[in-house]
Amino acid sequence: PNPNPNPNPNQVRDGLQSSNLARKASTQFPAFKYLVLVLKQWLAQRGLADTYHGGVGSFLLQLLVIAALQHPPSLDARLKGSLGGLLLHFFEVSQPRRIQP
Repeated sequence: PNPNPNPNPNQVRDGLQSSNLARKASTQFPAFKYLVLVLKQWLAQRGLADTYHGGVGSFLLQLLVIAALQHPPSLDARLKGSLGGLLLHFFEVSQPRRIQP
């Protein structure tokens, strides 16, 4: 049950925009929805999906996946175009970088 029967109009608008973003990304990148589903499960298993406690929410995850897909990997020919290769690419481009002093 929804604890707030009268949602904030801004939340409704944001939800619709997020839905449109996902629909467009799925059209442009066929692997998008599969990567998001796998990564959502991966985050949930590690307790990293709860945004209230600093985790990664659906919208942020979608943006991260789109960013990774917009810059295709230069992988071994065996992995190129595979979901596994794209997943590895996602982890590669989204890992924290060390800042050199």
